[in-house]
Amino acid sequence: MFPPPNRLVPPPTENASTNVQPTVQAYPGHIDPAKVTTELPAFVKTMQKHGLRVKQIRGGNQTSADAANLESMVATMGQVGATHYWCGTDNYDFTRPILPQLDAIKKKVEGFVKLNEKHGTTLMYHTRAGANSVGSVVWDLLYVMKDFDPKYVGLLESHDAGEAENSGGLVVADIGKGKYIYCSYSLFRQLPAGVPGAYRLLANLISLPHAPPTNGQ
Repeated sequence: MFPPPNRLVPPPTENASTNVQPTVQAYPGHIDPAKVTTELPAFVKTMQKHGLRVKQIRGGNQTSADAANLESMVATMGQVGATHYWCGTDNYDFTRPILPQLDAIKKKVEGFVKLNEKHGTTLMYHTRAGANSVGSVVWDLLYVMKDFDPKYVGLLESHDAGEAENSGGLVVADIGKGKYIYCSYSLFRQLPAGVPGAYRLLANLISLPHAPPTNGQ
């Protein structure tokens, strides 16, 4: 059973962010992919009642626009005002030539772009650590994406102060005498891979009991 949306958020005065990024995938995801056309609108309405916005969606591990329930998710996003989403990551087969694999991925990205043009959405390609992960070195995605309008496909990233934020990627709120943390980043993959930013983020999260109240900032 998926958790009711009204159990997922504290009152708006206790939130450190006004953005929430739900997951559309099998339990423990927030929204059942097979019921996304009804559950996503209900989720968004519940968030709005708490003064929160849903602008970005975490899909499943789809890497193709014709995957099951993918277009239903994107179409419903367009209806509820969510504009960005991210899904799975392609992997290299090092027993085969690399360039033909990138050309095949480019064809799949073209399918996402056509879908996004139709619904006014944008795919944020999720890069992951690992030698066989497409996009882990970024230059390969330049080859894949350079001919597409960035309005419809781009890279999912987080940035330092002064740069564009990944809204909803990390939420920290003061609740009573403790803190509520929502983290959408895959630390369980990044820490074993030795990603420096993952260790810095984890250290900051562990140090939160010593941090001053956020006061909604």
